[in-house]
Amino acid sequence: MEPLEAVDVERLVVGISRALGAPPNEEIRRYIAEGQGAIPAGACLLAWDANSVHGYVFDTTNATCIRGASTCLRKIDEDLGQGRRLGVSPEQILYSGGGSGMALMSRQRAEASEAILHQTFAERTLVGTCTTAVVPLDGQEGFRGRVEEVFRTLSHNRFLNSPDAEPAVPFFVERCRVCGRRAAARPAKRFSAPDGRLECEPCYQRIQEGRQSRRFEREPADFQDIADGPEGGFYAVVYADGNGVGRLLSRLTRPIEYARTSRAIDHLLGTTVRALAEQYGLASVEEEEDPQTPRRRKAAGRYQLPICGGDDLVAILPGKVAVPFARDLISGIQNGADESPILRGARLGASAGIAISHVKFPVRHLLSEAESLLKLSKQRCYKDPENVRSALSFSAITDGSPRAESIKLERLEEAGSGGVLFSGRPYSLNELETFSRRFRAVRAGVGKSQLYAMLRHAKAGPAQLRSQILYQVGRQKEWRELVGQLSQGSADVLSDADACVEAVVPKYDGHSIFDIADMLDLYDHWYEPAEAGEA
Repeated sequence: MEPLEAVDVERLVVGISRALGAPPNEEIRRYIAEGQGAIPAGACLLAWDANSVHGYVFDTTNATCIRGASTCLRKIDEDLGQGRRLGVSPEQILYSGGGSGMALMSRQRAEASEAILHQTFAERTLVGTCTTAVVPLDGQEGFRGRVEEVFRTLSHNRFLNSPDAEPAVPFFVERCRVCGRRAAARPAKRFSAPDGRLECEPCYQRIQEGRQSRRFEREPADFQDIADGPEGGFYAVVYADGNGVGRLLSRLTRPIEYARTSRAIDHLLGTTVRALAEQYGLASVEEEEDPQTPRRRKAAGRYQLPICGGDDLVAILPGKVAVPFARDLISGIQNGADESPILRGARLGASAGIAISHVKFPVRHLLSEAESLLKLSKQRCYKDPENVRSALSFSAITDGSPRAESIKLERLEEAGSGGVLFSGRPYSLNELETFSRRFRAVRAGVGKSQLYAMLRHAKAGPAQLRSQILYQVGRQKEWRELVGQLSQGSADVLSDADACVEAVVPKYDGHSIFDIADMLDLYDHWYEPAEAGEA
């Protein structure tokens, strides 16, 4: 047993001993280390999971309210992770993060802790709820079977006890001016409404929490602070989720494995995001003049993390960095898992959906778009799990029409047609790295208008696209240089017509894809830290 694992085993031995009210012994130690053994009756697993976290955080388009909701959930996670709120010691907490968790405790303590969990979510959020499940720890099938039973019970309880819809607001009652859903409870003085703005109590409390977060954590005040333009500009929602995490957890047979793996996944996500925020200059704090005081104040960073826990992340970023950031995020998660002494060998990956639009586009609609794109990325991984561990899809929205129902997986639906596809989305991680290299070469080599002209010819059919490629290569030096770069320096590419065409219309996973069409969607929404050094 590794030294660190031995330390964690002793920590959990203390936790179960306290749950049983008995001194540590070899039977408990064996159960923690091996997941089998005759553990004394009386200990159980308590699991909890917040209901509709996205609904609670994003039921408004107010940036301060969203920040306050995420801060509230983060504080709940921190309190539950310490165990004090549940009346247990930290050693009894197997995992807590992202609105969910699991703890070891006695049956009597679990009944009281269930009530505390429901009370905590109700009091802290006013509208948020959670689902709980309690399962005895002793059983013939061992720890793995007990964990499976916990999740079955949790799913069953969520189905039976899911909260009813919020009551309808009578027509004669003023609605909240923030969420537009609940009845207004109080007038609140805000900078946007000096005479008072009617707000419901949940929104009022979230805004107060968000303002405190803005003051002490220096987060951006609104989406305009995040957007990539001083006035207007674009912002994006990145929705990422781990691949293979559920499969990994379902295979774990020992309590020590479950505790260490859950925390390692949560730690990997958090550290990867923070490192990338620094790399992309999103977390930098700049000094700026404050017109109200003679001293200087610090301006906020340029991103928000409304949800970041477990293997689930929702980030709000400037539009121009969103896709490269998400690419590096899923790459960091995949590579970090391979390098982790705890996670290596599990072939963990990640999928992401990125929706980019003007800063005036409602964030909840942008989240819905990103969620649909995430599902498509996961579908790509599920269809070819041996070759695709991580995938990403993106969309640049330029109008307000409903989109989630119209998103199609063009690559998989039309792959049998034998023609040229006009989108490679969703891209696997390896393909995305190829796409990124090609995109940098294309954007530096030819102008945007020439790319649109090439796209028009592509829409006319493969034969006309081929003729246009060869025509441009024959008459323009820029295209000859570009084709050479796209073919990665192949010396004889210009003497081979087929090679010239394939350089512009490459094959991704065996399909000819005119990836310039995807590049045009991102042409004005792409920035990587390396570009600053190249400039």
